[in-house]
Amino acid sequence: MRKILPAAFCLIGLSACGLAPQKEEAPMLTLTDHPLVDRIWDVKGARFIDKAQLVEKIAHSEYLLLGETHDNPIHHRYQAEMIEALAAKHRSAVVAFEMVDEKQGQLLADKPVDSVDALIATLNQVKATWNYERHYRGVFDSAMKAGFGVYPASLARETIMETARHGDASLPADLKALLGTVRLSEEQEVGSRREIESSHCGMLPEAMVSPMMFTQRVKDAVMAERLMAYAEVDTRVLVAGSGHARADRGVPLYLKQKAADAGIVSIAWAEVAPEMDRATGYAEHWGSARLPFDYVWFTPRVERPDPCEGLRHHMQKKQDGEAAR
Repeated sequence: MRKILPAAFCLIGLSACGLAPQKEEAPMLTLTDHPLVDRIWDVKGARFIDKAQLVEKIAHSEYLLLGETHDNPIHHRYQAEMIEALAAKHRSAVVAFEMVDEKQGQLLADKPVDSVDALIATLNQVKATWNYERHYRGVFDSAMKAGFGVYPASLARETIMETARHGDASLPADLKALLGTVRLSEEQEVGSRREIESSHCGMLPEAMVSPMMFTQRVKDAVMAERLMAYAEVDTRVLVAGSGHARADRGVPLYLKQKAADAGIVSIAWAEVAPEMDRATGYAEHWGSARLPFDYVWFTPRVERPDPCEGLRHHMQKKQDGEAAR
């Protein structure tokens, strides 16, 4: 299966959390007639369900994780539909975004916004690699119309980079404690390592792998803490890359540590692949024997340049720059 660099691992200076081009025209969608497109796989039930059945599944969730591929507009459209479905079920909710960090969250707290235009303008006051207008306007609009609002789920980029360089020295005590109580098994550690290495096309220097594994854990733990902090609502929604929504070692793992009996539902939108017609076969994409989500919703894929070629070019520029010093 063709690899796409996951946003969770964009710690080496790549733009937009991946190597997708930042052109303004709509992306080209491919494999639109694939037999799995628009089908929803219930992982535990080992069967396909329809959208109405999925809405009933999420209607009483306490935590709803919406995992995406960041540049696929179909994923954002369906995320918006799930938010609208919660509103139609008269659920109170908050919607926290991986794409909104604590600095942006403070701006929104200091000066609340009443329109999507104002929201995007506020978010853009903090330097970020996310294209809010192109990718998230529809999701923001659904959240705001529902009265759910938009909230941060991430640390500031500078803090994330500092964590990658120096470990947990700068992390607050409560976050250190959560990381200390959630230990990954050897199998989980191996899976995380392989995912990072393969998503960077085998070109990542060995010295960077362990720091990136740790930073991935920090990001998952932070998102879990952010969600748990939003009290007095029925459902806490997270919009994030699908890697963060995985139940085996992503955000749900940290939620369960403090909220063992909580109703957690994770959905991943998955781009279909040529000649891959079995839903269960897509577990390989996530380096798992079983799909690590509650539900997987299949979609067309976005046509992108070869991510490995883009990464190769980036790494070469970096080496040339270091050699010139």
